[in-house]
Amino acid sequence: MRPDTVQSATDAVLALPAGTRFAVAFPLRMSEAVTHEVVVENLRAQGFLRVSLDGAITHLDELLTAPVDVTFAKELLVVVDRLAAGADVRGRLAEAIGTAFAEGEGDCVILLADAPPAGTPHRLRFTERFECPNDGTPAPAPTPQLFS
Repeated sequence: MRPDTVQSATDAVLALPAGTRFAVAFPLRMSEAVTHEVVVENLRAQGFLRVSLDGAITHLDELLTAPVDVTFAKELLVVVDRLAAGADVRGRLAEAIGTAFAEGEGDCVILLADAPPAGTPHRLRFTERFECPNDGTPAPAPTPQLFS
């Protein structure tokens, strides 16, 4: 278990088959006091256009009139960028992953749009912390005392 970096996450995503479509996203953590309208307007003001609301990617404009309340979502991921795997997107991908880490408090999620190859998950999770990216189990940062 080790923390991910923008470079390591970028390399892992670019290892996907060329042309694989995906979205770079981050989990949005909200206080209980925030309202649906405030969340949507704040995301729009920050320049974000889409969210993954319980697994379905939705444009923020649709959420203004939809009978859905994002504050009750089981999972709300903010989409930073949508790309297709290939060497020519390295810079843009690294920038999107960096934004996801910064806005997602150290977490980034890659949502695969295409059916992944057998044995590949539908999403890739990365974290800048010493924890399991899949279930969040924390681990202490390694120190010499842990090995004595």
